[in-house]
Amino acid sequence: MMQAFDFEKAMAPSKALTALSIQKTESLIALNTQLMHKYSAMSIANAKAAIELKDADGVKAYFEKQADVVKEVMESLAEDGKAIAKIGEEYATEVKKLVTDASQEVVAATKEAVASSQEALAAPAAKPVAKAAPAKAAPAAKAATTKKAS
Repeated sequence: MMQAFDFEKAMAPSKALTALSIQKTESLIALNTQLMHKYSAMSIANAKAAIELKDADGVKAYFEKQADVVKEVMESLAEDGKAIAKIGEEYATEVKKLVTDASQEVVAATKEAVASSQEALAAPAAKPVAKAAPAKAAPAAKAATTKKAS
């Protein structure tokens, strides 16, 4: 007996992959928004410090502090890069798992379909098919055949 096509089951791997993609995209957008605010605040604070300079000693201190600011930004960028990479690694791991699971389901379904087909081919027919009786020749055709033979 042939099973009906299960649309939900067939689409489940695709839906799971799409949901995962959406989730990771939302994570990246949230992180990107957070980082935009963070780096914007750092830039604005640095710019405000520059416009508040009043004398040579202030300028000297400001520029001496810039090495620390750059160091802080670089360390922050490295950490933030790790966070972005982590999201990418999680995505890759989860995609691999989804593909593996879906492949195993396809293999199992294929084996089941093959076994079912083999059973159907091996099973004897439920009702024997009656052979049709040979058709009787029409009288005119019979007479024509008899004339040819003589």
